[in-house]
Amino acid sequence: MFATVILFVNLSAWGVTETSEARYAEIGREMINSGDYVHPKLLGIGHYHKPPVTYWITALSYDIFGVNVFAARFFLQVAVLIQVLLIYIIGLRLFKNRKTALFAAAIYFSFPAVIIGSRALTTDTYLTTLVLAVIVSWMSYREKYNLWALFAFYVLLGIGFLDKGPVIFIVPIVFVVAYNRLVQAEYKSWKYHSLGIFLMLAISFSWFVVLYKEDHAFADYFIFKHTIDRFATNTFGRKQPFWFYLVIVPLTSFPWAFIVLRALKRLKQKAYSVDSVLLIWIFLPLIFFSLSTSKLILYVLPIYGGIALLAAHSWERVKNKLRWDAGFLIFTGIVVLALGLMPLFDHSLVYGFLWFCSIGLLMMVSITLYVRMKSKSPDRLLIYLSVVFTSSLTVLASIFFHNNPAKVHDQRNVAAFIKDIPDVEKIYVYNERLPSLAFNLDRSIISIADGHSDLDREIQFERNQKWESLLIKPWDLQPADVEQSVFVAKVNHGINEYFKDSFVAAYQNSHVVDGWVIYY
Repeated sequence: MFATVILFVNLSAWGVTETSEARYAEIGREMINSGDYVHPKLLGIGHYHKPPVTYWITALSYDIFGVNVFAARFFLQVAVLIQVLLIYIIGLRLFKNRKTALFAAAIYFSFPAVIIGSRALTTDTYLTTLVLAVIVSWMSYREKYNLWALFAFYVLLGIGFLDKGPVIFIVPIVFVVAYNRLVQAEYKSWKYHSLGIFLMLAISFSWFVVLYKEDHAFADYFIFKHTIDRFATNTFGRKQPFWFYLVIVPLTSFPWAFIVLRALKRLKQKAYSVDSVLLIWIFLPLIFFSLSTSKLILYVLPIYGGIALLAAHSWERVKNKLRWDAGFLIFTGIVVLALGLMPLFDHSLVYGFLWFCSIGLLMMVSITLYVRMKSKSPDRLLIYLSVVFTSSLTVLASIFFHNNPAKVHDQRNVAAFIKDIPDVEKIYVYNERLPSLAFNLDRSIISIADGHSDLDREIQFERNQKWESLLIKPWDLQPADVEQSVFVAKVNHGINEYFKDSFVAAYQNSHVVDGWVIYY
């Protein structure tokens, strides 16, 4: 119940942000409006960077709740709640101990990376849910030889492939190999596995085959550009150093990642244990993703389940728990102090009374927990403190996002101003790809491409010329096109002088909102 409240509180307090979230939210909107669930479109042009499962889930949410921010993020919260439950189930089967399993679930919910995944609409949270469900299915099959669990294992892998491609296999394969060494048992007839593999492949490649039949060029597009190039090159501008995850993962699972490191000391030569399985779950995928050129924090979200489980198992054997409890309370105090002093360093940011109340409440609750539990329940204290800490940061983040739309690339105020302008038929956006504005307006926008790389769209798979009315060049416009339109440009991003004099000057009014100038 606590996790549900934290996840859903203030969920729509800020608009979709102009990151991956805006793209996924807008593609889902265009999908449900067009009724075309095979060809994802972004601002009217095919966008095949990812398979469609996340778009389908988002479109389903719009069908239930309407096109709005709450709907865009709703199923992400459901996915995280399912993840917490799956971590508990995995812990119960690995440790045969309800307390340790509950600890693992609570620790998992305390990870900021998990909450970040629930706040930004991407494929990664759904993928992580599927990964954990795949692991539970395999454990059920190995322990009880439940054939339905075996088929669920393969079907879920297929759905995962339709969510984010081959990365669905990384953690499950690592876990299955390690777990099979821990739980020795004979396989049943391979005919069931053959059927399962057939189901997996049929689901995995269904969408790809449909597209390939339409245009054989999709094969090279998916295999090379969106699989090999994504791993080996900086095609998508996400190049980070090798050590990126080695720093980010401990920071986003503090302090539990450091408790996990204690498990390394307990491993003995030739010993194979639950700890070994969990360490393999964590470190092999971590190395794989570290070798990849393309890196974002949520790419490694599936390994956090292993960290939570191993942390819970290791925590039980930590002798001086109060030292960790006190250390984390001091850490909380430092963070609270830093958050309280933030207004002194950037006067452009807006915080508000609720921000400071939440900071004070975080410190007060943390101190109260420490005083009351340090002698009675030192084993639970650190878990409670970390859950309260991350939950408070979740609330604080929603307040910050709401109060500072320009800083988080939220166009909701720009959209609100445009909605109040009467008789607007066309909305031009200069030299920016702005799906968040199209989403907030719930209508199409026209992108004016004047050299920005974001507007170098992939049009090779377009089957008609409709896209030409949504992606235009400055010289395609005449002063007469100003009628019943608005023109949106980023402040301080220079507009082509000739275009400004010949077209933009024809507008009678202008207004600046959150770093954008609106001509009307």
